[in-house]
Amino acid sequence: MPLQPVRRVRLPVEARFLQPESLLAFCRDRGLVCGAGGDALYLPPATWAASPLRDLQTNYPKGCGIKISRGSGGVDQPYMTGRPGRYMARRMSYPHSKQLLTYNVLHAAGLAPRLYDLVEVETPDGTLRVCYVVEHVTAAALEENDCTRVVTQLRDLETQGLLKLISAAGWSGVDFQKPDCNGNLIRSVAYQRPLYVDIHNFTLPGHQLYLSETWREAATFAPEPPVLTDDARAFYARLLDNEIARSAEAAAMADASLRLLDEAHVSLADRVAVHWGCVHPLDSAEALRRGARWLHAFRDKAALPSAERLLLALGCTRFSLAPMPAADRDAAVALPPFLSAIGGSDALLHYRSGPDETGWPHEALALPWKYMLFEHPAQTGDFQARLDALAARLPVRLVGSREVLCEASPVGHVALIERTSR
Repeated sequence: MPLQPVRRVRLPVEARFLQPESLLAFCRDRGLVCGAGGDALYLPPATWAASPLRDLQTNYPKGCGIKISRGSGGVDQPYMTGRPGRYMARRMSYPHSKQLLTYNVLHAAGLAPRLYDLVEVETPDGTLRVCYVVEHVTAAALEENDCTRVVTQLRDLETQGLLKLISAAGWSGVDFQKPDCNGNLIRSVAYQRPLYVDIHNFTLPGHQLYLSETWREAATFAPEPPVLTDDARAFYARLLDNEIARSAEAAAMADASLRLLDEAHVSLADRVAVHWGCVHPLDSAEALRRGARWLHAFRDKAALPSAERLLLALGCTRFSLAPMPAADRDAAVALPPFLSAIGGSDALLHYRSGPDETGWPHEALALPWKYMLFEHPAQTGDFQARLDALAARLPVRLVGSREVLCEASPVGHVALIERTSR
């Protein structure tokens, strides 16, 4: 199952306005563009901004559209609607909750647009409808070999055991024929390559092996290969427990940090998490598992591709990554525009000091944050001196701290720090 929990958002919108025919009529009456498929409606960015779901749009990057399921119900319901000729495909298809994984795998392979979120929209009467927040693809003219190229890549993934096509018509069906795969193939202006936008006819029988291969790219030391089991949840748990991805010292620091949050009753749910420096991508995944509304991580530029692939493989979508800003640049300026309005009570900064850092980087302190989770490895100097130096620069209070031991030896300290005013 995807690691990131599904967000449920309550909107003051009558359920009838989210019914497919009502949305189509709404768009038609106002001259708004709306894509109507057999299983979902698609609202491009401008239409979304004018729709009853517009309040959701400010939570996501500019240029996102929203796909609205025709069927009501939560994420445990099948994506495919029931109609003649689809009985077996519908039974084999993933529910909404696991469609997220298919999106992520195909996006990482360069074959699909980015999925930014899977949301259960709840109306005042308790009706649920699932929405997919997706990267909008601005179309260019298809090139002659685009269809052949994409279908070949998809079939290669099936041959490798990662992907399985469940459509009754198979690869000879209209969804995989020239010139445009029945409208499912769009050449992206941004990526300058074709993308397949209807990912719902696929399952991922090889996902666990794919995940095990992907985490190795992001591992910070050379562990033994993981023992794969039939229980994907146990595999995720072992990843997050750091048994197969990081050194024992890094695992101890991460565990102590999370304990500090729990003891102080500081929740990540619905917060924006900002990660700075040497924070491992598994800590980023943990922030999303704990319900963060969004994660933005600043990392070394060389580490960005493997970190993105690992987060996608784990089933995370609500994140953005960026290279560390220049030393003379305010990091708050480098945040994505839709996060620019983060308030002082909304964000948690997770900062792990690097081995050569003895002071506080101005770029990180300029970020908007209410709490800071600070990891201080033993080799980076005096812990108390670092805290005193921070207090001399910003109005803060120490919520809690602890020394971290690994196999009875001290390996550093962690602290939870609250910013008392801006």
